[in-house]
Amino acid sequence: MDEEEVHAAVAARRLGAVPSSKVAAITHEGWGSAGRPIARRVTWDELDAMSDTVAAQLIELLMAQGPQHTISFSLRSKPRVALLAGNSGEWLAAALGVSKVKAVLVPLNTRWSPPEVAAVLADSGATVILHDGAAQTLLDEALRCLASSSSSGGSISSGSSISSGSAF
Repeated sequence: MDEEEVHAAVAARRLGAVPSSKVAAITHEGWGSAGRPIARRVTWDELDAMSDTVAAQLIELLMAQGPQHTISFSLRSKPRVALLAGNSGEWLAAALGVSKVKAVLVPLNTRWSPPEVAAVLADSGATVILHDGAAQTLLDEALRCLASSSSSGGSISSGSSISSGSAF
């Protein structure tokens, strides 16, 4: 299936004309020798299963943080989950997983600087960060910025905690 057929299959799926086993997304599987990404096609069923896995991990992380993170229909009381990852099928699966647990997605751009990521984390109230392996260094630096702004009178309350987990 070439790229044109993938787009046609996704468009047809939206219209309900294609069974769920057709292509839903393209995932990143590493880098080839020419520096080009190695891609794998993912079906709608696989994407659903991937997002279920992320949702299960999120439920565990949120429940470990305490009863205030129970699933709620009030926007003010919903947990915030930050997602720091490059554009990929995995990003989509993680975003769908966040939605499945009725949390608020806080997307973070991997091209931002560590202080920018830290500022969004501080403003969003995110208590969980999902990330891919490629974003680990950026996340570590952002968390250091967050900790230093917190200790110097920043906007993070001393009682806030952030769980970090690799979703991929």
